[in-house]
Amino acid sequence: MAVACAALVIALGGTSYAALKLPSNSVGASQIKRNAVSTAEIKSNAVNGTKVRDDSLTGADINESTLQLPAASVPNKVAAAGRADSAAVADNAGNAGNAGHANSSAAIDAINYVPQAGSVGAAANAETPTSATATATCPGGQRVTGGGVRLDDTGDVSVKETYPATANSWKATVENADTAAARTFSVIAVCVPSAG
Repeated sequence: MAVACAALVIALGGTSYAALKLPSNSVGASQIKRNAVSTAEIKSNAVNGTKVRDDSLTGADINESTLQLPAASVPNKVAAAGRADSAAVADNAGNAGNAGHANSSAAIDAINYVPQAGSVGAAANAETPTSATATATCPGGQRVTGGGVRLDDTGDVSVKETYPATANSWKATVENADTAAARTFSVIAVCVPSAG
C-alpha cells in the first residue's frame, strides 16, 4: 500500500510540475495531435480571416446571418448615391446629380412580364426538325430588359435562339424534332418603363 501511495504522489507531482513549468507559448502545432482541439476549446474571436487558409471554407461553413457590413462613411454614402433606390437617398447623400439614376432604378418596381404564345409544327422527318419563331413585345412606353422561353413540352423540342429583337421586344426560335405532334411554347419579354 505504501508503494501505491508513493506512486500516486510521484505521478501527480510529475504532471503538476509539467503544467506549472511549461513556458508561455511553448505548445505549438507540432505538439498537438490531429483533431485534439475542438471548436469549444478555441477562444471566441481567436480565429479571423488572416488565420484561415484561402479557399478552405465553403458556404456551409458560413452563417450568413452573422455577417455585418461596416457603417458607411460620408464618402461611401456619396458613392452609394449612384446606386440609390430613390431620389431622396441621392439627395441625402449630397449628390443630387445621381437623382436621375435613382429615378431610373424606381422602374424596377414596375417590371412587366409580357408572354407571347408560339407553336412549332411536327417535323417532316427525324433528320429535319421544324422551327418556328415568336416575338413578345413590350407595351408602349416600356423597353425590354431581358426575356426567355418556356417550353410547354420538352420532348423532342429545343430552343434554337433567344435574344432582344428591338429595344422593346424579345424574340425566340424553337425547333421540334417530333414527327408525330406540334409543340407549343411561350416567349416572355421582361419590360420596364422607358426613361423619359
